[in-house]
Amino acid sequence: MGTDKLALAIIFCIATIFFCGCIANGSEKTSETIECTKFAAETCPEKCVVCPPCSVCSSISCQTEEFCKSMGIDKNWHAQIKREINRQSEK
Repeated sequence: MGTDKLALAIIFCIATIFFCGCIANGSEKTSETIECTKFAAETCPEKCVVCPPCSVCSSISCQTEEFCKSMGIDKNWHAQIKREINRQSEK
């Protein structure tokens, strides 16, 4: 494969990954077809993740794991935040 074709293939892959991350809106379905955004944060199923619905939001909602990961938030984020709040309230 020529250098130009290789560079073009790499750019295409990066653009595809970026585009897919940008269009993720949290309403996509998990492999078990659970629509995570239909649940409240308090009733979020195990297959979904509680995280903010946008990077500047102060609220939390039930989202897909992929959506939360696209914002740099992992599946344990909500539990960690709750533990920290409990620790602060005990002081």
